[in-house]
Amino acid sequence: MHLRLLSFIVLIGCLVWLESSASCFDEEDENIEQILSYPFEQANLKFFEATLKEPHPEKKACISYHHGKLCYSNGDTKLAKEIWENAFYQFQKSKVVDSLLLHRLIYNSAITQLNDRHYSEAIKNFKLAINYVSNPIDQSKCYVKIGTCYEEAGEYTLSNYYYQLATKDKSVISLENNKWLSIAYGQIAVNYSALQAADSTLKYAQLQIETAKNLPSEQRLYNEMYSYLTQGNAYETKEEYKKAIEHYNKSLSIAENLNNDNYIFRSLSNIGYTYNQLQQQEKALNYLSRAKNIALKMEDSSQVAATINTIGDIYYNAGNFEKSTRYYLNAFNYLLGSNNGFNYNLLPNTKIVENLDYLGDVFVYVKFISKSMIAESKSKNDQSIMLSALQYIHFADSLLFMVNQNTLDNSSKFYWREQATELYGYALEAANFINNQSELFYFIERGKYFVLQELMEENIRLSQLSPKLQAKLQTIKEDISAIEIKKALSALNQNDLASLIQLKEQYHAITDSLYHTEATNSTYINNTSLNQLQTDFLNDKNSLYVSYLEGKTSTYALFVTKDSSWLKIISHSNDYLNTKAEFLNSASRPFNTTADLNNYYTSSNQLYNQLTTTTFAQYSNIIINPSGTLNFIPFDALCTDISNQKLVIHTQTVRYTLSPSIELQQEKSVTSHKTSTLFVAPVSFMNQNISDLINSQKEVQQIRRAVGGKVLMERKASKSFFKNQINHYNGVHFATHAMASNEENNLPWIAFHDEKMYLPEIYNLPLKDKFVVLSACETFRGDLISGEGIMNLVWGIHSAGSKSVVATLWNTYDKASEELMQDFYSYLKKGDKKEVALRKAKLDYIEKHGMKPNQWAPFIYIGESSAIEYKDSNHLILYILGALALISLLSIVFLKIKKQSKV
Repeated sequence: MHLRLLSFIVLIGCLVWLESSASCFDEEDENIEQILSYPFEQANLKFFEATLKEPHPEKKACISYHHGKLCYSNGDTKLAKEIWENAFYQFQKSKVVDSLLLHRLIYNSAITQLNDRHYSEAIKNFKLAINYVSNPIDQSKCYVKIGTCYEEAGEYTLSNYYYQLATKDKSVISLENNKWLSIAYGQIAVNYSALQAADSTLKYAQLQIETAKNLPSEQRLYNEMYSYLTQGNAYETKEEYKKAIEHYNKSLSIAENLNNDNYIFRSLSNIGYTYNQLQQQEKALNYLSRAKNIALKMEDSSQVAATINTIGDIYYNAGNFEKSTRYYLNAFNYLLGSNNGFNYNLLPNTKIVENLDYLGDVFVYVKFISKSMIAESKSKNDQSIMLSALQYIHFADSLLFMVNQNTLDNSSKFYWREQATELYGYALEAANFINNQSELFYFIERGKYFVLQELMEENIRLSQLSPKLQAKLQTIKEDISAIEIKKALSALNQNDLASLIQLKEQYHAITDSLYHTEATNSTYINNTSLNQLQTDFLNDKNSLYVSYLEGKTSTYALFVTKDSSWLKIISHSNDYLNTKAEFLNSASRPFNTTADLNNYYTSSNQLYNQLTTTTFAQYSNIIINPSGTLNFIPFDALCTDISNQKLVIHTQTVRYTLSPSIELQQEKSVTSHKTSTLFVAPVSFMNQNISDLINSQKEVQQIRRAVGGKVLMERKASKSFFKNQINHYNGVHFATHAMASNEENNLPWIAFHDEKMYLPEIYNLPLKDKFVVLSACETFRGDLISGEGIMNLVWGIHSAGSKSVVATLWNTYDKASEELMQDFYSYLKKGDKKEVALRKAKLDYIEKHGMKPNQWAPFIYIGESSAIEYKDSNHLILYILGALALISLLSIVFLKIKKQSKV
């Protein structure tokens, strides 16, 4: 949707920011009229004097009310807020209570806080203002303003909830009520437009028009104009460009009729942008030129910038990269009010832009500049331009961190994660062009841990709360998860929705203070450099780290060893895509014929050659950081030598990592302790329409005898009992069913005996430093979401604090799982590292059963390289045997003494 969604303004023409004059005190009063006739400074002083002299609480509050309005209208909003708030709290204490005056005092105070972007305070006061009025019109106004606060803070769920509340009470049919209904519907439409939910946008935009039908002519036309513009955006999202232009033209016609330059500009700009999407550049330039003239007339530099930037798009699409770069830079300068002109290297300091209302727009402008510079550099084969492009990308990277940190709503976060993916793709192009390995590693790693970094840093910040607040926050998070799960499975009723909103507001109230206090350095997780990776992450010269970043047309593969690094670009040719699909198909199915086996070796070897380099085989320890569809590839099942039918697993140990940066940061807090495991084996499943897992009972019992721990089976393997027990163990083994992909109601799950545990609940489990084994079907699969990576159970477990997980890539065989897991734990017990133990268990299985990758290959290990020391599982048995021996000895002694006494 380009820049326009990022800067879509509130319905300014329809929102009356300040309440009209209070009825309790007549402005025609000689004193008030006389004071208002003075110049501002003198009037300000006179109001203070009048307030001090007035003994009557109600009249004193009214004087303060008008005093605040005077200050507000003269631009001193801070003083206006203080006057209104002081008057409110003083008048509130009096016995004579004019509730309407109290409402207007605190309402207007909240308006100043909204304008100053102090959203938490504004929301608090708008809610307070609702308590002093009973009519639906005034309540609707407050609900709309609360919705606006949340909208501007990026919390669209809460925003839409309050806009919906503004439309709830239609019992009073009046023009004033319809006005606020129409405003609320319009803002809901804009929210859905920002989320690119086109059908919902169209629905609420139409409701805005319908509720405005009986409004005064100018008001009705204004709402229709606004609605047509929003509908145009929705059709643009649906790529129905002709319909988009049709609605933009309707908006333009009304804007010209009302002589509203702001909406004339917006309509012209949107039409120009849409014609560019239709590849009609001449028409696009015509409309954009008209839009630019209107913006210059309004002296609105941000609107001029938006138009110039869109013209840059036209030249970029036409392949004139030098010209597009000039336009993008010109637009950027206009946006910041800068006079840098056409200069590649004059970047502003991030401190200058970090507090701007339109920080997101700044990021998008910089991204466009970077994209155009890269294309220009390639067309001219000019490295100096590419170096400048990298400077802009680093600048955009720092902006992206700030924008995402200030975003509350998950849908908005997804948008910025998509933006991150696009930006880092450009960065890799630039770094590869100048052959800068450090930059290549930085941006591949940045793209990988962008989301995990945020989750880990949030966990660190929350750990700084008091234990009491942490416990309260944990309860709130669990309650939110329960309602969100219900929402995914079935529609929420009004009570559930109200509870969800209340819980979210409680959560934000607790966490909000953490984002407004000075954070310590320990709060941040730093991006690992290439040198740090080679020094601290790679243990020896036998280790090879391979990081993949999958883009739209190619995949970047960066190979790093202790003393070198190199890049391989894998084109997404039909041959590559077909080979990858064929390998996954053959590896995950039984071999019924010799041809099936040969097909496996052929596709496996071809994919191996496409994903690796000739030096890959020289390293015995392989660490894979996958991306996109490569998350589903078992690298140890790839064929290295087709003639000898040798696989990676025969000579190399493979483990997976989600992020070296996160891994290195986590290692700082590692505490050494012996592991005790909680085994979960429901075996049967109540009312869940899931088949029994008979062999899982034998699996966990035999492993438990080897390494100790506790087994939860059948009824004891309930979700609630598991949650009560988990804190007592630092290892968890699930031998159960699971669904890791988002096919069922968009929520991955793990099955317990009585019910399922869904992904939102897993995020809240206390899994810090716990080793988790998911001996279940396809637990590492999941839906790929742009900017988010693979959304699956492992993601949830890792986010909950676990540093090491065994998971599966496809449906496993009950009997094979039992055998593999027993051997795996046997090697762990002997002291092997987790990835080594899993490799040995797989090799044993291959030796016993032959080449059946569908049975052994799905098991993979994700996490740090470490061994486990188990608590001695034989202690209890020894204690029992010792006790029995002692009892036997005492019995013998007793009998002997008794016998002697008889003699």
